[in-house]
Amino acid sequence: MTPLLAGTSASGMTFAVTHLDLAGSYNRSTTATTLLENRGMSFNVNATPAALGGGAMTIGIMTPAGSTGTWTNGSNPTAGKFLVIVTARDQITVQVNSGGTGVDIYVLGALIASPTWDQFVSAVDPASVFNAVPNVVLASLAYNALQTVYRCVSQTYTVIEVVMENQDTLSQSAIDVQLVASLSGYPSNLHIQRGGSGDIKPGDTFEGFFRNWWMDNPSTDQDYIYNGRVQWLDYWEIVNSSGTTIGGDFKIGINGDPFFEEEVNAGAPDLGTKFSYQDSGFLFLLSW
Repeated sequence: MTPLLAGTSASGMTFAVTHLDLAGSYNRSTTATTLLENRGMSFNVNATPAALGGGAMTIGIMTPAGSTGTWTNGSNPTAGKFLVIVTARDQITVQVNSGGTGVDIYVLGALIASPTWDQFVSAVDPASVFNAVPNVVLASLAYNALQTVYRCVSQTYTVIEVVMENQDTLSQSAIDVQLVASLSGYPSNLHIQRGGSGDIKPGDTFEGFFRNWWMDNPSTDQDYIYNGRVQWLDYWEIVNSSGTTIGGDFKIGINGDPFFEEEVNAGAPDLGTKFSYQDSGFLFLLSW
């Protein structure tokens, strides 16, 4: 469905992914993630920062040939490069620096800035030292869009993981799990409900109800908490000599029951950074 992933922030900014062609690998033991080369996405954003003139804008982001993005623990990449393409503007190249502490940003081959990760992520903030450098702000918007998709895919992956590891129980009843430590004062829970009977089989559906699902990244200040519903529609699987591939269509933020993401600051959700997703969906495939 289009848009593939859409939402609205507490400040009124709207965001909609219109093209999504991402693939890579995720190691369940180490949580390392690799994004393949020649892959990308595009998105529309409205009420963009004043430094960019405000209003609506379409931005594309892709990993070029010969470059893969690598995340080692769910925080910022430790290696890789991506290109940012905006209509009527020069292409922007963002390269993880040699120490992995930030990025080097180039326009037409010339280095224009070398922000740290915190500076890069927050470049869209009016208080940022880079907010008056439009190409850095554009690159930051693109990177934050990529990370947003990554976080949403992570929640659909959590639903897959819980379903696959609790198939026997789900063939009989719904289950509740708590895979993450609760944020103080916000008890977490994930309730999985199945549409189907007997053994899990192609065509089954699953509902994931997230309650105060806190994603704590100890190495960074980028913590998030989630509330809302994720649907896994039309479960299917293929088993061959290479293993099992499973997938289906996922919906995030069901009509009348949006899926909320909030940043966690000073030990509590920050309402000013709340983002709600409504009626978004994409196809997700996984080799288990």
